[in-house]
Amino acid sequence: APVASSKEAAEEVEDQPSIELSLTPGYAKSLLSAPNLMSSLCQSYFRKYDSNSDGVLDVYEALAVVGDLQECLEIPPANRPNEQQVGILIARYGGQEHPNCLSAEQFKEFFTFALQATLATRSNAPAVAA
Repeated sequence: APVASSKEAAEEVEDQPSIELSLTPGYAKSLLSAPNLMSSLCQSYFRKYDSNSDGVLDVYEALAVVGDLQECLEIPPANRPNEQQVGILIARYGGQEHPNCLSAEQFKEFFTFALQATLATRSNAPAVAA
């Protein structure tokens, strides 16, 4: 049987919401000031989103993380980063050992930034009438 690419595997992950729906803005803010909880959560998310189990997150897997995070925190799809923007972040937080990928250690910094950026986007977004 052919091996699924990481893009195909990440698309399968997208079909199953992975970031707990209990990730509220208040909880997200608390995570930023609780390093042990953040580390534990990042380890869990890294394992969950490493859909091809190669020990690194590529751009498609990282894009799934960011998309789910922003969906949980109610960022409209039009305001979410695209593949190119996530690739730039991976280049910023990734290392030389695995170009264009994030190791589990690098993922914590990446996720922390993504969480901070999502909260900032959320707080700057205009209120939507119900």
